[in-house]
Amino acid sequence: MKELNEKKILIVGGSSGIGLATAELLLEAGAKVIIAGRSQAKLDSARERFASYSDHLEAYALDMMDEMQVIQLFEQRIKQFDHLVISASETSLVDFKNSEMSTVQELFASKFFGPYQIVKHAAPWLSKDGSVTMFSGAAAFKPSKETVVLGSVNAAVTFLGQALAIELAPIRVNVVSPGMIDTPAHGNMDATIRDQVFQHVASGLPVQRIGTAEEVAQSVLYLIQNEYTTGSVLHVDGGLSIA
Repeated sequence: MKELNEKKILIVGGSSGIGLATAELLLEAGAKVIIAGRSQAKLDSARERFASYSDHLEAYALDMMDEMQVIQLFEQRIKQFDHLVISASETSLVDFKNSEMSTVQELFASKFFGPYQIVKHAAPWLSKDGSVTMFSGAAAFKPSKETVVLGSVNAAVTFLGQALAIELAPIRVNVVSPGMIDTPAHGNMDATIRDQVFQHVASGLPVQRIGTAEEVAQSVLYLIQNEYTTGSVLHVDGGLSIA
């Protein structure tokens, strides 16, 4: 495993949830971490949380659907760097029969076109021995009701990551596919309903519980450090894909 001391790592979506947990783990490993996201309030909160790592942390507001913002981020602020992690996305479930096309397009924009654009403009600045880690999701591998759109987007991201592993070689590209993870993304649900959903999902998993953001972050660390891993899909889903 390669050491991360002083390695420069960008996490798009690094101010909350899995991205935030990943930022913390990478900072602890000695990396120089840059977090980017849409919410300035979340970025400020992350700065406060990681105050003890202030000399190893940068934070920038970014709308990854704004191409000019993306270009400027790399050309004017980050420039040469070592690893890219893209955890930012929307993960809403959609009722196919009653779906609005605008909602479908928004999900594809957030989880596919945004990351596509980020990698496109990041690639010229990435170290040749660096890596890209993208996020798919269990819905791509385990269809269920209301996952038509989300599963399709995740499947597209999965293929994108594997194809980019060939397109961008020797830069490594891998995909993390989480299952049900306890993150603030579920915070808008009623607490009772959220607990019931978690319990229901956990009861069908071999591990009998849902996952944590920290566990997913550990998978990102592995993919960054293991220099013989590319084009892989790492399932961090408690066994959902085989249940």
